[in-house]
Amino acid sequence: MSESNRTQRVFIKSNSSVKKISLNYTYSLIFIFILTIFSYLIFGYQKETIFLIKNFCLSIITLSILTYIINIVKKKSNISLIYKDNNLLSLSLIISLFSNNIPYYIVIIASILASIIKTINPKRDLSASLYSILLLIIYREATTYYLYQDMHNLKFISYIVNPLFINPILSISAFIYLFLKKSIKYNLVLGYFITFFLAVFVYTILNKEDILNIFIGIILNSSIFLSIYALTDYKITPSTNESCLIYGIITGIISLILYVIIPKLAIVVPLIASPLLLTKYLDKISPRLKYEKKFYNLFLFSLFLLIIISVIILIVLF
Repeated sequence: MSESNRTQRVFIKSNSSVKKISLNYTYSLIFIFILTIFSYLIFGYQKETIFLIKNFCLSIITLSILTYIINIVKKKSNISLIYKDNNLLSLSLIISLFSNNIPYYIVIIASILASIIKTINPKRDLSASLYSILLLIIYREATTYYLYQDMHNLKFISYIVNPLFINPILSISAFIYLFLKKSIKYNLVLGYFITFFLAVFVYTILNKEDILNIFIGIILNSSIFLSIYALTDYKITPSTNESCLIYGIITGIISLILYVIIPKLAIVVPLIASPLLLTKYLDKISPRLKYEKKFYNLFLFSLFLLIIISVIILIVLF
């Protein structure tokens, strides 16, 4: 009989244990990081390449030092605990990918923030990076640190070095890898992204806006990447397939509302807030969602109506 590890009421077979899942996420992030460097070099962005590598080094050093200090305080000063924690490497990769052309001291502060969040709430793994990304977004807004502003005169290659841009093809490739490795709550990711994308698409059509802006806005917000790496922490998301799907849909609706009101925060803020607002409630009703199909279908239908109502209200108000 195969052994199982329990993670927040989710049983994971030994060949896909929590540690192996975490390693698979790290491998996929390394893949994205390396190919991002290659893409910068191919298109002649040497400066951005240097920034990316430098910021990664700053982030991993900062996180390692802080983790060592925290372990000493907790009387766990074994240095091996640091290099065995591949989450530190994953967090550093995410922070560096989002900190292109950002001053070194902001990268250090962002890394410190991620470490603090992980210490306060150990259940947050990669989602701790959301707070760092939020800080980076606020900094860029405050300093108008954007390379390109005109959404209508789009030259796609120009956006390759946008600080919020992470190649969606790389993100989708990583999703496929994690899916094949049985390391991701795929229904949560699909529920979120399909809801968000289709709702924004309908809103844009009915509001008679440029459809191209949908793809630009969603791509530049790196919604695919974040929905894969910051939405699916096992310990802070619901425990069943049905509750995960509903979690993703509700989070997608929140993202839709913010996308219309504050586009830059449309992805990060809902991903931070959803575990606090939804997980406990959905886990409470998860047996009904799993075993009472009528209740489950009614819940999904109610969410469908909520999406339509949200779109209509947003069109009227904005």
